[in-house]
Amino acid sequence: MKKILLLSTFLFCLTLHAQVISPVNVSELQTKNEKTSADAYEFEDVNVKKLRPLRLGVKLGLPNIGTVNLEYLTPLFDNRVAVYGDYMQFEKGFTEGLLDFKSFEVGANIYFNNKGKGFYGGLGYTNLHAGFGYENYFDDETMGEFKDGYANVKMTTFNVKLGFKVGRTVYFRTEIGYAFGSLPKTVEINSVDYVISEYGELPDIPLVFDSGVLLFNIGFGVGFF
Repeated sequence: MKKILLLSTFLFCLTLHAQVISPVNVSELQTKNEKTSADAYEFEDVNVKKLRPLRLGVKLGLPNIGTVNLEYLTPLFDNRVAVYGDYMQFEKGFTEGLLDFKSFEVGANIYFNNKGKGFYGGLGYTNLHAGFGYENYFDDETMGEFKDGYANVKMTTFNVKLGFKVGRTVYFRTEIGYAFGSLPKTVEINSVDYVISEYGELPDIPLVFDSGVLLFNIGFGVGFF
C-alpha cells in the first residue's frame, strides 16, 4: 500500500512538473531565441551599413581625362557584386580644330572578398560619342573663302579591368585594363555653312589602337549609408 502511495505521489509530481514548470522554461527559451535572432539581425544590418554600399567619386586617367563614378554594392554573393555607372564629357583642341567628347559606361565590379574593398575584377560596356570640328576645311573656290567642317563619330567598347580599392567612408581606387573596340579609319566631314561633304581621316589619338584602347585611372570618393 505504501509503495502504491509513493508511486502515485511521484507520478503526480512528475505530471505537475511537465504541465507547469516546463511551459515556463519553454517560454523563456523561446524569448531567448527570439532575442538572439533579433540581435543577430541587428548585428548583420550594422555590418552591411559599415560596407558603405553607395559610393560616389571621380576617376582621373586615360583615355578619359575625368569621369564621375557612381557605384552600388549589392548583397549578391555575400556582398561581392557591385554595379556602376561612369559619365564623362569634355572638349579638347587639336591642330586642325576641336574635339567634343562624351562617354557613358555601365558595368559590374566583382570583389574578391565580402568586405566591398580590396581587389576586384570589372566588366563594362561603353557608349562613346565624339564630335570633331575642323577649321577652314573646305575651300570655296567661287567665293574665295574657307569653310569650317564637322564630323560625328560613335564607338562602343567592351571593357575588362582589374582594380583595387581601399577605404569605405573615404576611399581610393586604381584600375587598369583594356577596352575592346575600334574607331573608323575615315569619317564623313560636312560643311558648317553649305551642303557639301567628303571623307577625311581622323586625327591620331594617343593610346587608341586598331583593337581598342588602354585603360588606366586612379579615383577617390565617399561612401554613404
